Amino acid sequence: MAHSLGIVNGFADGTFKPNNPISRQDMMTLAARALSAAGKSAAGSGSLTAYRDAASVSGYAADSVAILVKSGIVNGKNGLLAPQDLLTRAEATVILYRIWDL
Repeated sequence: MAHSLGIVNGFADGTFKPNNPISRQDMMTLAARALSAAGKSAAGSGSLTAYRDAASVSGYAADSVAILVKSGIVNGKNGLLAPQDLLTRAEATVILYRIWDL
């Protein structure tokens, strides 16, 4: 279902790898796509320049990360987005709660 809605695309080799850990930027990408698929509007796109590690956000994730930052769903931590870090359960819960609370 998530694939048919355009939320999940998998990897370049055609695999999905459901048991692999997920990075923060990948979660932000999935969350932004899910918002779009659900018809929920997250306010525009935001600037990532306030974050010291903005340059480490991968190109495919930049728009999604910016949307979640602008909408307040993602605030970063200590001035960092930490896009390559693995997502914790606590971080996933916060993202989901903030989406639900839109």
